Amino acid sequence: MNYQVLDKAVENNVYYVMVGLPFKDLLQNYRFDIEKGIDELEQTFQLAESIKESNPSQSIKQYEECVSYLQDITEDMKIYLFLNKWQNDLNAQFDNIPTKAIIEQQLIELSSTTPQTTTALADNLLEAILDKIEQNS
Repeated sequence: MNYQVLDKAVENNVYYVMVGLPFKDLLQNYRFDIEKGIDELEQTFQLAESIKESNPSQSIKQYEECVSYLQDITEDMKIYLFLNKWQNDLNAQFDNIPTKAIIEQQLIELSSTTPQTTTALADNLLEAILDKIEQNS
């Protein structure tokens, strides 16, 4: 992106920089990020679907990645729509991606039918406990 440094300052070993970004570059950057996220979401979802039977554990991880991609796309889309004066010119691309409900349904079904080892269950339990301990400490 073409940017211009408008101001800079140093205070207590903290550097502050104010930059200006051209509007068109910012809009194009968000559009690129959204389109890239849509492509990654589609590919990850197709991979998860294709390995669902042969490798359910890996498929679960892929579905979880899909949820993350969808969240990122949604957040970027809010900013893009604001910058683009609420004109949604990416609607056609959104028609091709799975919805959050579809991804979560696949994830729930696969998670409920995939047996886990005792080690994996213990790791999940310990992870939750360690998070709580870390927050309280």
